[in-house]
Amino acid sequence: SDLDSIRSALTYIEPHDRDDWWHVGAAIKDELGENGFDLWDEWSQRGDNYSARDAKATWKSLKPGMWHIETVWKMARQNGWKPDKPYTPPTAEEVARRKAESEARRQAAENEKRQNQQKVKRTAQTIWKNSRPADINHPYLQAKGISALATIADVRQNEYQGDNNLIIPVLYEREIVNLQSINQDGDKRFLSGGQVEGGYAFLGKSEDVINGVVIAEGYATAASIHQATNRPVIIAFNAGNMVTVAERLSKPLGGKIPVVIAVDNDASQTG
Repeated sequence: SDLDSIRSALTYIEPHDRDDWWHVGAAIKDELGENGFDLWDEWSQRGDNYSARDAKATWKSLKPGMWHIETVWKMARQNGWKPDKPYTPPTAEEVARRKAESEARRQAAENEKRQNQQKVKRTAQTIWKNSRPADINHPYLQAKGISALATIADVRQNEYQGDNNLIIPVLYEREIVNLQSINQDGDKRFLSGGQVEGGYAFLGKSEDVINGVVIAEGYATAASIHQATNRPVIIAFNAGNMVTVAERLSKPLGGKIPVVIAVDNDASQTG
């Protein structure tokens, strides 16, 4: 009955406003704990700016005690909601049951994700092995003004379903776990279901890292920086992965190596 009451109230609240979205999430997490994510995420998907990745990251950052379920009741009542019956909080037994079910679902999803990533990892390594060295005259490289051979030293190339693809390795723990392909028109794809988070690629000589390294988003930006400065560049592949890659590399790089963060200045301001 507690879930029905909250779900009913949420029909009177729109998730478009970022503050309202955050406050509702904090209130639900305070009331239901981790069990409340599915309910909040289901409601969040009604928003025109919904992002599954943002929802997961935001939920993780919410702490119990920030806001309480009364926040949801107040917001819903302001929009005309009238509860059918008094709210009944979940019992301790119900909370424990939901927690066990949620953990079982999480474990199953994690196992499936891990298995899929292992399959993609094997496929990526096979494709990499069967691809040839990249050609500096590839249309994408020409369009981006990339002409230094050093920028394609660790890049390969192949043809697939009519596309002429550059192949960028996605590395994790020094192994290829996925690939990014960039065709002649600049369309980019990763192998579906493979690991990207925490993965990176590298341009330059590893021994030059001691003098400083740049972390950039995409291959073209990284290649342009390497071509212009001759500095080693780490490719994080997207803005959302920049923090993860930077945190993972902070320990092996140490505190004495200068690091430049080179994010894109897109209109979205994600970087």
